[in-house]
Amino acid sequence: MTTRQNLTPKQSKAALVLGATGDVSGAAKTAGVTRTTVYEWLTRADFLATVRGHEAATVGAVARRLVGLGDAAIDTLSSLMEDETGTPSVRLRAAEAVLTNLIRIREHAELEARVAALEQDAIRVGASVWTQWTSRPEPVDESPAR
Repeated sequence: MTTRQNLTPKQSKAALVLGATGDVSGAAKTAGVTRTTVYEWLTRADFLATVRGHEAATVGAVARRLVGLGDAAIDTLSSLMEDETGTPSVRLRAAEAVLTNLIRIREHAELEARVAALEQDAIRVGASVWTQWTSRPEPVDESPAR
């Protein structure tokens, strides 16, 4: 995440810590300011936008790590479910975890497809409106000449 040019170096440091950890005290300490100052900065759109950008980068990094653990997690759940010597409650919880997450993944995929379709509709409608707007004839001035 690049630093916004309208932030001071202290604000940039605080934004990076806030985006990575959400820790106002840590951000204040890193930037060498008070917590009150960091809270004041959070009311500024440019500072908040920078924090949000750092948050997005942090979430992306976490998501990539989770994807890497996905196969091992599935193997673990599968082993627990198929272990005939395991307790029924453990096997049940593993099965519930699989089914619950399967449903969530399905819902997420459906929502993603619906949002993509809505975005395409918005682009199409926007282009149509723009075409109509730009192809309108110029209004004719019908006022009497003086």
